[in-house]
Amino acid sequence: VYSIILTLCIIFTIDLHPDKISASPISSVIVITIDTLRADHMSCYGYGVETTPHIDRLAKMGTRFRWAFSTSPQTAPSHVSIFTGKYPSFHSIGTENIQHRLNPKEITLAALCQARGIRTAAVVSNIVLDKSLGLDQGFDSYDDQYQQRELNRDLPEQHAKYAVDKAVTLLKQ
Repeated sequence: VYSIILTLCIIFTIDLHPDKISASPISSVIVITIDTLRADHMSCYGYGVETTPHIDRLAKMGTRFRWAFSTSPQTAPSHVSIFTGKYPSFHSIGTENIQHRLNPKEITLAALCQARGIRTAAVVSNIVLDKSLGLDQGFDSYDDQYQQRELNRDLPEQHAKYAVDKAVTLLKQ
């Protein structure tokens, strides 16, 4: 199961108050999340076989974090935590997938960028990140078109190849 969210925005120093945002010299951010991918099987993290050449190239050009910890083993809560900076027990999605909608009052990274006039876009592959849960909040464009089926479960998804192609098109725009 792959969840790819590509967010085009400028990184800001955030003082928890949207009116006190100051721009940093970084010009853009691409957030790529991939469910159930083991870092120890990625070549940019030292795996002996070249398994992730495109991610390796991005890692060389940008910032690669040595350690990352998820706030939840569930996809939707962990993604909402990434974009709100809150633990699942403090945001409206909660700790389980597809049980609650994102409260429109939640402030997301995409909404902060959008408020500063920055274009934001997401391309999503996983049904548990569907915009019907309010996860499109703050995005100018949120592509969650699921035209394929998962291989291991009978759930709709957007295969990574299609999601990446769409994301590349958005980046070129």
